[in-house]
Amino acid sequence: MLHEPNLRETEESTSSSDSQKRCSSLSAKAKVRVPILERPKADDSKIYLSPEQVLPLDEPEERWKKALEEIKCTTNWERQFEACNTFRSVCAHHAEILVCSPLQLHGLVLDLLKIIESLRSTLAKNGLLVLSGTDCGTKRE
Repeated sequence: MLHEPNLRETEESTSSSDSQKRCSSLSAKAKVRVPILERPKADDSKIYLSPEQVLPLDEPEERWKKALEEIKCTTNWERQFEACNTFRSVCAHHAEILVCSPLQLHGLVLDLLKIIESLRSTLAKNGLLVLSGTDCGTKRE
C-alpha cells in the first residue's frame, strides 16, 4: 500500500512565508464574496400585497371580468397571480361587484380552490390570501 501524505502533514511542511501569502489571498477573496443568504430580488408582479397595499382599482368591473378569464388560464401562473391580486382589491374596495354577481363569485371560489391546490406555492399562497379577504366587504348586517 502506498503512503499518501495527509493534508495536515502537507500544511506543516510549507514555509511560514507561503502560509502568510495564502492567508492574505484568502482574506482578499473573502472580501469579494457575495453573502450566501442574499436572495435575488423579486419581480414586482410576484410580491404578496399586505392588506394596506391593496388599493382600489380604476374600472373595477372591467378588471373583474378580465381577472375571471385569467384565473382559468392554467398555462400562465403569472397571469393567475395577478388575477388573484385583482380579486383581493375587488374584495377590499369594490364589494358591490361581489354582491351583484353571486354566480360569478361561486365560480371564482371553485377556481380559487384549484389554485390553492397548485404545486406552485407562490400562487397557492396568493389564492389563500384572496379567500381570507373575501369576507371584508360582504358581511351581512
